[in-house]
Amino acid sequence: MYTHERPQPKSKLIAIPPPPFFPEYNSLMNAYLTTRELSYPIAISNGWYPTSDSNIPRIVIPCTNSKNSCYYQARAMIDSNLRYKSPNTSREDSIVWLWGQPGDNRCVITEGPMDALAAAEICGYAIAVMGSKPPSEVFIFIKNLLNLIGCCELIIVPDLDNLEFGALIMSQLAVDIPVKIVLPLAKDLAATKRKDRKV
Repeated sequence: MYTHERPQPKSKLIAIPPPPFFPEYNSLMNAYLTTRELSYPIAISNGWYPTSDSNIPRIVIPCTNSKNSCYYQARAMIDSNLRYKSPNTSREDSIVWLWGQPGDNRCVITEGPMDALAAAEICGYAIAVMGSKPPSEVFIFIKNLLNLIGCCELIIVPDLDNLEFGALIMSQLAVDIPVKIVLPLAKDLAATKRKDRKV
């Protein structure tokens, strides 16, 4: 269970400052994403940036929510006991929302941010719900976003160790557009080779 999936306090999402930008880690972020066959330019264009947390270089992944409050995940770029770090506040309906290919109104939903980044290279939009059991308000927010962009097709890509994720998303969203579940060719979409993701 990730930290952000643990039972949360009843306190509301509070204003917090984002982590500081560490430009000296730009090249490490580029190398980290490139090694994983993920797009550094798409990450940058969606506001991702490098930081340092107790000497651990991390990628700050900004989140979107209905309150326009600061929430994020920070992914370690080196081995760490804590791969993802989130602020110590309620996430409420926060999601990772990525703009991908212009003119494409399909949207992909994944569990993790790196999977969403992989999807954004192929489709118009990508969403990571940040875990296998997002709170119910997340689904309301996603449904509103899909209506706002005029989404024409929803593609759900679960991790291979959690195929129930697809059924959960379908049942909670209940949208009036075509929906399909597509399985990755590796443990998740980010682990699938770039040449195979479009397939």
